[in-house]
Amino acid sequence: MIKGSWCGWLLVAAMGVLGCAQWMSPRPYFKRDLGGYPENTEAKEKGNIQEGLISYYGNEFAGNKTASGEMYDPSELTAAHRSLPFNTTLEVTNLDNGKKVKVRVNDRGPFKRSRILDVSLAAAKKLGLTHSGVARAKLEVY
Repeated sequence: MIKGSWCGWLLVAAMGVLGCAQWMSPRPYFKRDLGGYPENTEAKEKGNIQEGLISYYGNEFAGNKTASGEMYDPSELTAAHRSLPFNTTLEVTNLDNGKKVKVRVNDRGPFKRSRILDVSLAAAKKLGLTHSGVARAKLEVY
């Protein structure tokens, strides 16, 4: 009886340690030494296209420092992408309504894995994104 109880406690302890280790470890694509996400991991040639879900971040982040070091200004046409180099210009097309806008990458994100880009509030307004919050979009390096 003691032997079985000891093994059970050992198993529970091992599962707890492994569970905490996984929870505490950074995401596989997160690189602290690079200030967030890895740089230059995707083609940046003009015409490179990516499709997926986009979202936006609004006024609550105004004045916060972006990963590039500049302050977030909701009135500028900027965006957060996981891996494209800072200052890359993207043409973003909302596939739900056909509206387009050009944005400059100055931040890292989005942090939701299902999304490919977060745009500023100004860009979201031009894309007709502020009501729905999320839309299917095409990104093209400009």
